[in-house]
Amino acid sequence: LPDSQLLIRITERVARAIVAISVTKERDEHEWRVVSSTGLPFAIASDSDIESLPRLVTRSALSKHELATAEPSEAFADAVELTTRFSAFGLPVPSEVVIDDGMSSEGWVVRLPSLAPRVVLGDENLDDRIAALAELVDAGRKELAEAEAIDLRFAEQAVLRSTPSSEGTAQEATTRRSVALPKPRPTG
Repeated sequence: LPDSQLLIRITERVARAIVAISVTKERDEHEWRVVSSTGLPFAIASDSDIESLPRLVTRSALSKHELATAEPSEAFADAVELTTRFSAFGLPVPSEVVIDDGMSSEGWVVRLPSLAPRVVLGDENLDDRIAALAELVDAGRKELAEAEAIDLRFAEQAVLRSTPSSEGTAQEATTRRSVALPKPRPTG
């Protein structure tokens, strides 16, 4: 200002997730950036951010150039919001969220730190599907540990997919098994 005063406006952003940003086109180098709840990648992630925050996985990597002109991403904001829903069902915050970009029929896909398989949630009725996942985890079914993926997009059942052993035949590219979801208990 003319009278030698400097005004600074500070906008606090809290890191809610991390996303990989491509550093070079020639090599597959990237750096992790923290993402705010509004979906804006805003700073280089620290080691503790990388260890503790959910990773947002995009189908194509963002470049530093795209980041420099970036506005908050609605897809990133939706992914961050999705991570907050799990604790309401007694589940840990996902360690990884694959962004639902509309190009895949799987919709939202997550990984939980306490569960080896990827969890396919789809893009509808997410709270119901997270609740179904919580029931499966609470039931302690051994099939969950053996699965490569848990697909919750089907009414009242979870489809567990696993890859065959090396002795498997060429026809058995994938083994599928259905597990009935527990019936909701009446409350009253």
